[in-house]
Amino acid sequence: MRGVSLRSTLKRGGWLWLYSPSVLSIEKRAQVFASSKPTERFDKFLSHTWWTHGKWKMLSLLIHFGWPTMLTAWALGITLSFALSLIGVLPACTSFEVHAIGFHGEVPYGCWILLTGLLAPIAGLMAFPYLPCLHGSDTCFLDFVCINQTDSVEMQQGIRCIGHFLAASAELRVLWSAPYLSRLWCVFELAAYRKMNPSGKIVIAPIANELLACRGFLWVNVFTFVFWFSRRGQEGGDAVRLLAVFVCVFAVMFPSLAHVAWKQKLDRDKLESDLATFDVMNVECSNDFDRQCIHEAIIQWYGSLAAFSEHVQGPFRQEVVRLMRAGGSVPVAYVWLSLSPIFCLSLEGFVALWRANAPMESVLGFAASHLLAHDILWLPSVVILYHFTTRRDLRCWTCGCKCLALEISMGAISFCVLFTGGSMVTVLVASRNFGWVLAWIAAASVFAGVSWGYCWRI
Repeated sequence: MRGVSLRSTLKRGGWLWLYSPSVLSIEKRAQVFASSKPTERFDKFLSHTWWTHGKWKMLSLLIHFGWPTMLTAWALGITLSFALSLIGVLPACTSFEVHAIGFHGEVPYGCWILLTGLLAPIAGLMAFPYLPCLHGSDTCFLDFVCINQTDSVEMQQGIRCIGHFLAASAELRVLWSAPYLSRLWCVFELAAYRKMNPSGKIVIAPIANELLACRGFLWVNVFTFVFWFSRRGQEGGDAVRLLAVFVCVFAVMFPSLAHVAWKQKLDRDKLESDLATFDVMNVECSNDFDRQCIHEAIIQWYGSLAAFSEHVQGPFRQEVVRLMRAGGSVPVAYVWLSLSPIFCLSLEGFVALWRANAPMESVLGFAASHLLAHDILWLPSVVILYHFTTRRDLRCWTCGCKCLALEISMGAISFCVLFTGGSMVTVLVASRNFGWVLAWIAAASVFAGVSWGYCWRI
């Protein structure tokens, strides 16, 4: 058996994933196979279909396994920028008008924490494939890398040994996309893994999750920089101006995010629908010989093709639904990554008040209302609620049928209202007194408890 390090498949821009083996030259195929090494076991068996472009699978793997490096780089970067800005090493770029408890006036604002918050996690993500694996091994089985694609005899032998590869894998990781269950080889890998490795771990990983997190991170960065530029000058604190900025940015940002959420919803519904109506006879295979071999193996393991179809429709479908719900509606790390630019913007405000020699109650009130109540408690809960509304199968009140447009629209409206409303409340209470700040923290805590306690697991 031959395996390959998961990280090595993501190096050099993940070029291994960008091209189907069928379009590579013999020399390139040999180079790909040479990157694998002999192994006795696999930490992960990567199951995927080439009907989905490799760049999305590469991005999904990179973000899923690289987010700890992203967050670490982000934390180190903003800590350094925060400290250097606080002591005045990094100069202010402009000035903002600020209303805080016991303080009103213009303060020197920088952009270094914002810039670091954007560049550091991207650098961390790009560096992830080149960092050593600290938790042991990340050896995986990847079909076109671990099976010799230059020798037809060895390739056939490798294909016939797929069952043994699955038995030696601690985890079957399904890079889920809409066409997955329409491919016979993908179905075969699921069937073989449960029979050859009944105690093994199956992970259903929709690649749309990482795409949504990536777009969210980039769009929220756009929002924070636009907001930063709009806050400059004497009229920068005008409520009407800030509200106009919110509306304009959301009008541009939400179509992109809504499209990904819409696709994510369709993929999830298709997964459950495909499992509920699964029939192995309707699954496609490009090679009749492979089809015959796979059918024979399934009959040997499950008794008949019909019995296997019933197994997928019943026990396996229930297991998949349970696995997908076990991780919550959206990974917590992705929520924080998406909202991290807003936290950086608030840190810029904290530094600005500190450097303007504002009273300590002004600085603490700003930190409590913006950093704690708004950025840590309120905004992540709004994101969780948004995901919740897009998973509820809302029905049209006139005909009673499911309406995906209604779900996305309701999610977008609720997100915009809660996001904008929470931001306005934060600005208001930060300029009043500590009683208002404590009340805002309490309200945000209750909202967070409800959102995370009820909506996240649905």
